Amino acid sequence: MMPAPIEIDRPTPDTLVDVTNWFFEDYLGRWVSAGASGASPAFITEYWSAPLWVSMPGLVPGVLPTPEAVIDFLDAMQSRLRAAGYHHTNIPDRRITVLNDCAATIEVIWSRRRADESEIERLAVHFAAVRGEAGWRAVAIFAQPTDVGLLDEVWPISRGSAEPSTNGFVRRASNSGVSYLEAGVGGESLLVFVHGYRDNAVGWRWVAQPLVDAGHHVVMIDRRPEPGIVDDSEKTLEAYARQVSEVITEVRGGSKSVVLVGHSMGGGVAELSALDLPGLVRGLALVTPAPLGGVPLPDEVLEQFTAATRMTGSAEGGQMKLTLTVRKDAEVERRLTESTPEEPAEAALQALRSWVDGHPKGLEASSFDGPALIIATEDQFFSEDLLRSAVAPRFANARVTVVRDAGHYPHIEQPTEVATQIAEFLEAVAVPIRD
Repeated sequence: MMPAPIEIDRPTPDTLVDVTNWFFEDYLGRWVSAGASGASPAFITEYWSAPLWVSMPGLVPGVLPTPEAVIDFLDAMQSRLRAAGYHHTNIPDRRITVLNDCAATIEVIWSRRRADESEIERLAVHFAAVRGEAGWRAVAIFAQPTDVGLLDEVWPISRGSAEPSTNGFVRRASNSGVSYLEAGVGGESLLVFVHGYRDNAVGWRWVAQPLVDAGHHVVMIDRRPEPGIVDDSEKTLEAYARQVSEVITEVRGGSKSVVLVGHSMGGGVAELSALDLPGLVRGLALVTPAPLGGVPLPDEVLEQFTAATRMTGSAEGGQMKLTLTVRKDAEVERRLTESTPEEPAEAALQALRSWVDGHPKGLEASSFDGPALIIATEDQFFSEDLLRSAVAPRFANARVTVVRDAGHYPHIEQPTEVATQIAEFLEAVAVPIRD
């Protein structure tokens, strides 16, 4: 008997959030727990369909026709891993493609590890998933062994001008799975961009491209939300800073000077990362930065921001951000949409609380003694007066400049001017540091 048909709609931002949460928050946690503990593998029928098409190392490609066959297949796999000391799985890279409202593909690199972090095996795995009345289920799983950390090196995809989210930048991931865009490898100085609240790495590319063309090595980092943290702003900011520091440590050459550029919430994160890497960071460029000590908001304003965290899609998030700009033309609106991640409300709320409540180090003079460029605008939220009174005095060597005809997102509204100011700053601070 055929199942009742399900109406298929065009994909929405909620589809991406839904399948991401199902796979990485729900399924992966259950899989790892059972694999490490030896719990019954029967749970897998809540995530894998029967029949299930499979093609994996050591297995003749084919179909597992019944739930019992699917359970036995997983049992054999997890028993083998437990015998090797399996404890957890790291994810060096991942990508999700929503095909329609009820279908998606998930591609991941699994690094299956022991408790001491030694690796048992590394696989690139492609899941085909569909959503039915019972929710999402994987209907096909294809895997191959690998020794790389990037899906692009396993299954390359075209990254031409039709995909503006990268536009010549290469998507990479750190050893722990922090995603970033990179270009200009081999440049004398390393310029690291740190985005702010409800932004992503793509938002920097209109500023970053001319700096790459000028010969700089550019990295633009995507923040990875930290599970289980909402109200502890200190831990949230430090976790983001550790991600930035990790990427710098992995990509920096021994002869490169490092300059950090942070926007809004990312300004304080850039400062914390610089303090985490003493002697390596030559300068900070802070673009309409949120004061690191926090930004107390009236209750009604905080309620508005909190409500906006439920706008999980790029388009609606971009519209929210448009209210904070001076320029409101179609090009700015398009850029804001591209630079707004589709993220769960919990992740957005975590970021919101981090810059509202701040970090204790922001209540005292900064320990970073290098030059700091602070770029102010006509932003009514983090105004020039606020930056001159609450941010600049914390640094021993700070200079405030102003970009006109821009609000909270000058790197989106006036990217050429922001790039010019950063380039001038780099000329003054980019002195190579040698190990």
